[in-house]
Amino acid sequence: MDGLHPLIQFLRQINLKQDEENILNQVSLLVKKFITQPDSWFDDRFYQVDEEQGFGSHLVYENPDHTLAVIVTSWPMGRETPPHDHDTWAVIGCVKGVEKNTLWDRHDDKSDPNYAEISPGIVHICTPGDLITMRKNDIHSVINPESGVSVSLHIYGKHFNHTNRHQFDPIKNTVKPFIVRQEVVA
Repeated sequence: MDGLHPLIQFLRQINLKQDEENILNQVSLLVKKFITQPDSWFDDRFYQVDEEQGFGSHLVYENPDHTLAVIVTSWPMGRETPPHDHDTWAVIGCVKGVEKNTLWDRHDDKSDPNYAEISPGIVHICTPGDLITMRKNDIHSVINPESGVSVSLHIYGKHFNHTNRHQFDPIKNTVKPFIVRQEVVA
C-alpha cells in the first residue's frame, strides 16, 4: 500500500512506550492528514466486506511484534459489531460514509473475567474527516446507519488479535474473546 507508506514511516518514529495521551495526540495529527486526502491511498478493495463476520478488516501493516497495526475497516449498511474493547489504544479516522460509534460504560468491579455490566453511553457520529480516539479500556460498538459501505482507517498500539480483546453481551452480562478475520493487503 504505497500511498500509506509515509504514514507508516511517521508512525514508526513515535515512541510507543510514552504516555497513552501523548501517543493518541501524535497519532491523531498524522491520521487526520491521511483521512482528509484519501485519493492518495484509498483502493476500492477496501469496500470489501466479510459477510459472515459482518464487516471487512484489511491489515495494511503491523510491526513484527504485532505493535502499531494499521487496518482499514469496512462496514455495510446496518451491520453492527457487538460491544467490544481493544485492550490497546486506537485512533480511528473516518474516510467514506458514516459510522455510529457508541461508547459503553462498565459498572461492575471486573472481578469475574466472564461477567460485565455495561450500558450505552456517549454516541459519536463519524463522517469523512472525523477522528475517534480509544483508550486501552474503552468499550464501543460500531454500526453503519446509512446506505452504502463506510470505510475507516484504524491505527492500534498493538494488533487487537494479539491482545486480550473482549466482546460484551449487555443482555446476558457476559464477556468472551473477540477475534477478527482479516485480509492482508500487500
